[in-house]
Amino acid sequence: MARTHTAMGQLKEAEAYAHSGAQLAEQYSLLPQLSEGEWALGFISTLLGRDDAAQRFERCIEIAERVGDLGWVIQGLAWAAFRHRWRGEYAQARESYAHAFAIAEKTNNRPRMAFCLIGAGETHYLSGNWRAAGETWARYLQMSDEVPAWVEHVRATTAFMQGDVEGAVAWAEQALAHAERRLEVTSLVLAVDRCAAYYLRAGRSQDARQVLTEALRRFAPLFWSAFFHPLAAEAALAAGDVSAAIAHCAQADALPWADLRPARARLLRARAMIAATSAAWTDAIEWMREAVEIYRQLGQRYDYARGAEFAADLHARRGDEVDREHATALRRTARALYQEVGAVADTRRLENQDPV
Repeated sequence: MARTHTAMGQLKEAEAYAHSGAQLAEQYSLLPQLSEGEWALGFISTLLGRDDAAQRFERCIEIAERVGDLGWVIQGLAWAAFRHRWRGEYAQARESYAHAFAIAEKTNNRPRMAFCLIGAGETHYLSGNWRAAGETWARYLQMSDEVPAWVEHVRATTAFMQGDVEGAVAWAEQALAHAERRLEVTSLVLAVDRCAAYYLRAGRSQDARQVLTEALRRFAPLFWSAFFHPLAAEAALAAGDVSAAIAHCAQADALPWADLRPARARLLRARAMIAATSAAWTDAIEWMREAVEIYRQLGQRYDYARGAEFAADLHARRGDEVDREHATALRRTARALYQEVGAVADTRRLENQDPV
C-alpha cells in the first residue's frame, strides 16, 4: 500500500502507512516485514531529500542480512546507491551498485540486475566515464527483453554520447512517454531531466520549458525541484525571458536542499548566464567559476568541461588581455576534459573553433 500511495504522489499517506507497518513488524518481531518497512521509509525520505534516508537503508540492509533475505539486501543497497548518485557521491554509488548487482546476479534476480546496470551506467555517465557507461548499458540491453523499462532512456543517452542530439531528443521523448505509462516516479523525473536537457541542446527552448513547468507543478515537494528550477532558468533564458529565469533561480534558492551539490552547481551556472545578459561580467565569471569548481570536486567531468567552456566564453566577452589568456587556458581545459570523457562531437567542435 505504501508503494501504491508513493506511485500516486501521496507521500504523506505512504509514509504514515509505512510507519504503521514498521511499528507493527517491530512489535511482533516480523523482521522481513521490518526490513521492507525501513526500505519504504528510506525511499520516501530520499524523494523528500531528508537526511534520515541513509540510516533507513542501512537498517533495511542490516535486518535483511540478519534473516538471510537477500532480496531486501539488494533493495537497500541499490536505493542507497541511487541516493548517492543524485547527490554526486559517485564513488559510493558505484560501490553500492556493484555490491547489489553481485548479489542479484548470484541469486538470478533479473529485475534487480537490470536496475543496478541502469544505475551503474548512469553513474559512469555523470562522472564522465562514457566508455564504461556504454559497456554497462550494453549488458542491460542484452537482457532488456525481460526488463524493458529503460531501453528508450539508454538509447537517448547513447545517442547523445555519440553526438546525435536529434536522435537523443527522439529517444528521450519516447522514454518520457514510457515513464508516464509506468507511473514510476524516479524513472519519470530522470526522463524529464534528460529530455529537457536535450531539448535545450537542440535549440527547442519552449519544449524544454513546457516539460519542466509541468514537472515542477507535479513534483514540487520532491528534491528534484532543486535540479529542475535551474534548468528551467536556462530554458527561459534561451527563450529570451530573463525575468522568468531570475524567478526560477530565486525559487531554487528558497528550497531546503542546499547540500545537493550537483543541483547547486546548476544554479550557479544559471545565475552566471543571467548575469551575462546584462554584461555583469564580474558576477558572471565568479558564479561560473564556483560552478566549475563544484563539478571538478565531484568528478562530474562532462559538466566540468561545459562549465570551463562557458567560463572561457565569459572571459572572452569581457575581453581584456588577461581575460583572453584565461579564455585560452579554459578552452584547453575543456577540450582535454571532453577528450577524457569521450565526448567526440564536443572535442571536434572546440578544435574547429577559431582560437580565442
